[in-house]
Amino acid sequence: MWRRLSGIVGLFVVLLLIHGVAVAPGVVGRAEAQVKGQQSLQQLIDGAKKEGSLRIAGVSGTGRAGAVAIGEAFNKRFGLNIKVDYSIEAFAPTDFARAISEVKQGLATSFDVLNGPIDYTLRLCQVGCASVDNWQKLLPKGVDPANASPSPMDGKAFLSATREPAIIYNTNLITEAELPKTTRDLVDPKYKGKFYTAAWTDFVAHGLVVYPKDEWLKTLQGWGENKATTIFSGQGVSRMMLGEFAFEPFSNSYYYFREKANNNPVGLAFFHDVVPISLVIHIIPKTARHPNAAALFMLWATGPEFNAIFEKHSGTGNIYLDSSEIGKGSMKAIKKAGARTVRWTESAESWEVLKWLASQEGITYNRQMAKALKVQ
Repeated sequence: MWRRLSGIVGLFVVLLLIHGVAVAPGVVGRAEAQVKGQQSLQQLIDGAKKEGSLRIAGVSGTGRAGAVAIGEAFNKRFGLNIKVDYSIEAFAPTDFARAISEVKQGLATSFDVLNGPIDYTLRLCQVGCASVDNWQKLLPKGVDPANASPSPMDGKAFLSATREPAIIYNTNLITEAELPKTTRDLVDPKYKGKFYTAAWTDFVAHGLVVYPKDEWLKTLQGWGENKATTIFSGQGVSRMMLGEFAFEPFSNSYYYFREKANNNPVGLAFFHDVVPISLVIHIIPKTARHPNAAALFMLWATGPEFNAIFEKHSGTGNIYLDSSEIGKGSMKAIKKAGARTVRWTESAESWEVLKWLASQEGITYNRQMAKALKVQ
């Protein structure tokens, strides 16, 4: 539990460095030196052919078949015949910690591309990640640069998927009309014992973009008093489908699509006041062995071809791609609810919230959120 919380705290410290104190104006290493200055897709393709290999820390839920399909599609798209190892045994906390250590020592990293949430990717960028020159012109057709690599990560970290925390519920136990409409509604005693929460505060921290600190902490205390227990979402949803719980707030919306495909009694709803948009990011350590292949893959993975394969095998979509069926399904439900989405990169105001959370006062507040939610 605390590992996730510590990861969030690490993010806030990194953000403070990026937005106010000191970030070197151009960290240069093996990968960055080779990728920077590349002006055309063909140059990246030629570089990838010479490198001959690519190793990616992927998503375990993609499965072996998905990993193979991703490698084959990537090679076919660019006329390559390189070895692509999309590792489904990857584990973000361990992989990023190893990459950070390797970069600090000037060693070639174990993975050329790492996949993870925004907090992990920004921590790696603090010690050194590669940037891709001219990246806006190298994106797949129809991909919006503002979403593909949003500021302040533009040119260094690229979006591969999104997660939209939703209310996943058992339709045999509760109706949509009976669900809480806002995060504040969940403090009502009528929901006591009917739901659980996951073991981290990543998603709930977004509430600070909408509500004052004291008010949000009071809301989370109400959640903590009413919840039945703390469970990891995947296990919780399975138990929910068996009738143990009525719903989970801020669950991953892709569980709905998974359970629906299995003909289980599952429903999807969103809080009207706060819907966090969690970004799944690809990033290249600055000492990657195969920087051209890595950059080519990272750019390709922002588009519909990668999304179709990744979504099919992992169940995770991308709300910023019209081709994403899961993304479109989530956005349809969000719009139906008239819900407010919140993304850390959406505005100067949201970044100001994170800058405050980087302070000692903010770190203390994070611990208070965990305690209020009873996930300590």
